[in-house]
Amino acid sequence: MLGVPFDLGDESADVGQLVGQVEQALGPIDILVNNAAAGGYKPFMDWSDRSIRHVLQLNFWAPWNLVRAVLPGMRERGSGWIINVSSASAKPPTGPPFPPTAPSATGTIYGGTKAFLDRWTASLAAEVVTDDIAVNTLAPQAAAATEVLVEYSDIPPELYEPLETMAEAALVLATADPTRMTGRIAYSLELLAELDRPTFDLKGVDPLDDWAPARLQERMDLMRANALGARPGAGRSNVADLSSILRDDR
Repeated sequence: MLGVPFDLGDESADVGQLVGQVEQALGPIDILVNNAAAGGYKPFMDWSDRSIRHVLQLNFWAPWNLVRAVLPGMRERGSGWIINVSSASAKPPTGPPFPPTAPSATGTIYGGTKAFLDRWTASLAAEVVTDDIAVNTLAPQAAAATEVLVEYSDIPPELYEPLETMAEAALVLATADPTRMTGRIAYSLELLAELDRPTFDLKGVDPLDDWAPARLQERMDLMRANALGARPGAGRSNVADLSSILRDDR
């Protein structure tokens, strides 16, 4: 295992140096997963230019430049897998009436950057499909149970999915036939249910029976109802604004 400290939020940082260090230690990069992100939910007028630049840097420029750094090598070798981690917040809210949720009313920047990520991912997939390179996005169905969200947000427990389902879905996209599974705007539970694929622990040994394919539809129905504001108690407080917790970006 190799860990390379690098600030992807620094606009002046050269991601080519990061790629070079990784390739020097491990060899050519065959799989790239862009998982760094910033955001939060707050009203349109509360966003400062500095805050917006930071979100754009992590949600757009960092993945864009990392892909640009590894793509020539993938093309030369004739294979590669790129996964850009997105969010259900990329989906535009429908209305009126609009759902009374944070992504609906205050998702301008975070949801907007993730929508941009989805769109350019799909076109890049179409561009490089003849090079046998898969390019997809992957998002949690509602919320992944990261340490920060679990500790600081007020998301109801039934809207979380474990990190293992995201890892299992990412494994699917990182090993799939690039000529058949590319250009997907994928959601973790939907993908696992579609493929009838069980979820294993992070060691890949023991199956998570509570997240078996047969149990996913009920969970997805509840998450979709929440996104539409139809779940009892659904509202804008369901997803906390974590920007002040993670970074003082005003």
